Amino acid sequence: MNVVLRVVCFFALGVVLAGCSSPEGVGIIDEGGNTALVATNQSGGMDARVVGTVAIESGCWGILSEGEFVLVVWPQGTSLSSGGESLQVAGGVVLREGVPITGGGGFDQNHLLEGLKGIEDCTTDQVALLWKVDVD
Repeated sequence: MNVVLRVVCFFALGVVLAGCSSPEGVGIIDEGGNTALVATNQSGGMDARVVGTVAIESGCWGILSEGEFVLVVWPQGTSLSSGGESLQVAGGVVLREGVPITGGGGFDQNHLLEGLKGIEDCTTDQVALLWKVDVD
């Protein structure tokens, strides 16, 4: 039941996305064999509308968007349940696999997470950066 939170100051993410008020750091939460990426320093985000269905693939929390799995950097303050079967995002919204969501944020290429240790199984072509999540 130990939650391992490894906070990584990911300089490249901050530099590349600084103009978008995106997270300057990414934390990794591992629980129950599942991994969630969480923004560690976030004051807002990109303005794109992100739509998808919450999914876990290879033990990594993300969304299915247009039929493809996309890894998500969840909003700051997100926590993973002790068994790893649900996420609680800021505002108390609880997410489980299969829940449709709409969020504020945007998509970028996965190179933003290069060098982040412990997510080798969590590779996708795109990464969704969310600062706000609503359940549809």
